[in-house]
Amino acid sequence: MHTFRMLLVGMLLGAVGHASASQATAPLRVVTADGPPHMSAATQTGLDIDIARAALARAGHAVTLNFMPLNRAFASLQAGKADVMLPYFNQPQEGLYLSQPYLHYRPTVFAHANAKEVRVSTLSDLARYRVATFQGARGYFGPEFVAAVEQSPDYSEVQNMGSLVDMLGFKRVQVVVLDYWIFQHYYRDKRHSYPLRALEEVIPAVPAVAVFNDRALRDAFDRGLGMLKETGEYETLLVYYQRH
Repeated sequence: MHTFRMLLVGMLLGAVGHASASQATAPLRVVTADGPPHMSAATQTGLDIDIARAALARAGHAVTLNFMPLNRAFASLQAGKADVMLPYFNQPQEGLYLSQPYLHYRPTVFAHANAKEVRVSTLSDLARYRVATFQGARGYFGPEFVAAVEQSPDYSEVQNMGSLVDMLGFKRVQVVVLDYWIFQHYYRDKRHSYPLRALEEVIPAVPAVAVFNDRALRDAFDRGLGMLKETGEYETLLVYYQRH
C-alpha cells in the first residue's frame, strides 16, 4: 500500500519535476497536524498533504513538513517560521492569505446498518440515540448539535478517534459522528467488516483551505490546484484515498 501511494504521488509530481529542479529557492515550509488519513507524520503523506504538495509542485515549489498541533502551526505561520499552514477552517486574518478550498471535509453520521431503529435526517434527531464523537465536537458543530446531544441518553467525546469505529462495531453506541475520511481510515486499518450506513447529508461539508503569509505563493497554489483538477490528477488522489 505504501509503495503504491509513493508511486501515485510520483506520477503526480513527475510532470513538474523539471520545474522543481530548476528552482533556486529553498523548499516551502509547510506546518500541519498529525491526523491520518488527512495528514500523517509517520508516512509524511496524507490526502491533504498530497494535494498541497502536488499543487505547489505545479508551481515549481518543493516542500518540507513539520507536524504540530494546529494552534501551534498557526502561531508558527504568524511568526514567519512557516510559509504554509493547513488545514485552516477559520475566518481570514489581516496579513494572511487563504487559498481556494482544496478539499471539503465530510462530517458524517455513521450507524450500524443492522440498527434499523436509527433514523437520523437532522441534527436534532441525535437526541434520541447514544452518540459518540471526537473531542471538541460541541464547538465544531455548533449550537444545534449541542442542543441535541444534551438530550441524548448517552453522549461521549473521545480523544482516540480510532476507538469510535470499535464503539460502533460493538454497538456500545448507536451513532458516531466523524469525518468520513477519518472513519474509513480506521475502519480499514482495524479490519472491521460490520455493515455501515453513512449519512453525509445531515451535516454540511466543511471547506478546508491552506493559509499563506505571501499573496504570490497563495496565488501559485490556487493555480496549481486548478491544474490538478483540469488534468484529472486531483480526482485520482481522491479515489486512491477512498480505496486505501
